[in-house]
Amino acid sequence: LQDCELEVKVPAGVDDGQTLRIRGEGGGQAESRRRGNLILDLSVAKDPVFRREGADVFVTVPVGAVQAMLGGEVRVETLNEGRLALRVREGTQHGEKHVLRGKGVPRMNGAGRGNQYVVFEVVVPEGLTARQRELLEELQASLEEDKRKAA
Repeated sequence: LQDCELEVKVPAGVDDGQTLRIRGEGGGQAESRRRGNLILDLSVAKDPVFRREGADVFVTVPVGAVQAMLGGEVRVETLNEGRLALRVREGTQHGEKHVLRGKGVPRMNGAGRGNQYVVFEVVVPEGLTARQRELLEELQASLEEDKRKAA
């Protein structure tokens, strides 16, 4: 085999561990002038923001505890459209997912794109002031009272 440089177009949507065959670019056989095929083993680098599962991608978004309770809006990174505004519904729980349909990786067979899943990570504040603690204790007492009345 001899060294050579070859430009290869890798199709969108390939996944780690897949192979790509380039016809007629491999080594030749001694008894034949025909060249074989070049087989490339593909390795897809990990992304610091997105986690991939097939054609679907996952992104974790931190949400403050109060915002998770009251609702609001967060900015979410997408693969191709930059940052999008996403509504956080009232009562959002840690680990809850929101689906952005068709915002994932292109499928190899050309059948559209996967989905993007936004996973909410509820972040509890640390280092509360005395007043903040007092307000939260009042809230807790009120919620427990409502629970007793409902039972």
